[in-house]
Amino acid sequence: MKDINRVMLTGTIVGMRSTTKSVDMFIATDGGSARGRKEMTSSFPSVSFSNTKEAGSFKVGDRVSIQGHIHCRLIPTEEGKRLHILTIQGDVIKRTKRMLAEYVDVEPVYEGGFPDDKNLVVAVGTVERLYISPNGQYAAVTLTAERKSGKDYITAFAFRRQAEAAKDLKEGDKVAIAGAIRNITSKNSDSRDRQSFLILDIAKLEDKDSED
Repeated sequence: MKDINRVMLTGTIVGMRSTTKSVDMFIATDGGSARGRKEMTSSFPSVSFSNTKEAGSFKVGDRVSIQGHIHCRLIPTEEGKRLHILTIQGDVIKRTKRMLAEYVDVEPVYEGGFPDDKNLVVAVGTVERLYISPNGQYAAVTLTAERKSGKDYITAFAFRRQAEAAKDLKEGDKVAIAGAIRNITSKNSDSRDRQSFLILDIAKLEDKDSED
C-alpha cells in the first residue's frame, strides 16, 4: 500500500498571520474531546500556506475546506527532552458553500447552513520510532511517509485502547493511522498551546509491495 499523509479540515478561520513567505491560518473545528485526557483541549489547527497570494485572499470569518499534509520536527529542550513540533502545510483551500448549493441555485452561496466541521488526519507509513509508557496507557509513534517531494516524519500520540494496540508494533512495520489535530495545554503549564496528532484508530498493515 502506498504511503499517505493527508489532513482534511473544514471550519471557520478565526485568526491569520502573514509574512512575505507564508500565510498562517487558525481554523476553528468542532473536533470533540480528547477522550478522558486531563489536559484542557481545543481544536484550532494552525495551517501554513506558501502560496501567499491565494491564501491572502481569505479573511477571518470565512468558512473554508482545507487539504494538506503534516511534518514533525524534534526540538531538544533545556531539560534534555525532545519536543515534537507538528506543522500542517496547506495544499488546497477553498471557501465552503452552503449545503443547498450542491442541489439548487441559491444565493448567497457562502451564507446559510453549512456542512459539519471536519478535523481528520490519515497517515500510512513505516514505523521509525516507537515509545510505550511503562503503564502501557500512552504511546508515541513516529512514521516516515514518502511523497513525490520527499520524506515526511509524522509523530502521533495514542492513549488507552489505541496505546494498547500500539504495543504490538515494532520499528519497520507498515502502519495506518487515523485521528485528529488537537491543541493541548496542561493545566500546570504556562507554555503556549501546541498542536498534536491524536490517534483514534491504528492498524498494522501487510506490506504487499515487499512480498511481491
